[in-house]
Amino acid sequence: TNPVIRNTLLQCLIMVVLYQLWCRNVGYQMDYTPTDMEDADTTDASKTQTKEYHGIRKDVQTVLTAESSSFDDRYTAALRYLDALAKPVGSLGVLEKWAARLSAIQRTIEPNVDVISCLIFAADHGIAAPISEGGEACSSYPQVVTRHVIASLSAGTGAASVLSKHHGVPLRVVDVGLVGETDTSGDE
Repeated sequence: TNPVIRNTLLQCLIMVVLYQLWCRNVGYQMDYTPTDMEDADTTDASKTQTKEYHGIRKDVQTVLTAESSSFDDRYTAALRYLDALAKPVGSLGVLEKWAARLSAIQRTIEPNVDVISCLIFAADHGIAAPISEGGEACSSYPQVVTRHVIASLSAGTGAASVLSKHHGVPLRVVDVGLVGETDTSGDE
C-alpha cells in the first residue's frame, strides 16, 4: 500500500472524527438568529449585517439544493456561508473545510453527523527502520513505539480511545502495515 495514500487517509479520518466530536460537544450552530436580540437596541449597521447574513444563507441553500449545481459550486457556497457566521473568517481552520465538504455532499446547510465512529489506520514506514535493517533511521522513535501506541489504543488507555469511550464513539484500530505482531483485540 502506498504510504502517501495511507497518510492522507489517516489525516482525513482524524479530521472527520475531530469534526464529529466537536459537533457533538461544542455544537455546530449553523443558524445564528439575531431575532433574539431584537428587543435590545441595535444599530443600523447590525440590522444591515443581519439582512446580509440571511440573504447569504438563502443564496447558499439555493445552491446546495439545486440539482444542476456541481460539488465545487456547493462547496464554495458552503464556505461562503461559514465565512458569514459570527466568527473570524477561517478561524476553525481545516474544520471549516470539512464542514463545507459535508454540506456539499449532503446538500444542506446543516449537515448531519449523528452516526460516527473512529477508525485509526496504523502502519510503519520502511524508511524509518534502522540502517542495519535497510532503513534510513529517520524517525525520532523506533518502530516498536508504533506497536506500543496501538496496544494502548486497543487497551483503552490511549488518548483517542479515552476520548472515543467518553463520547460513546466506537473505536477500531486497523493494522495496514505494522512491523511485527500487534494485538488489536481490545478494539471496541
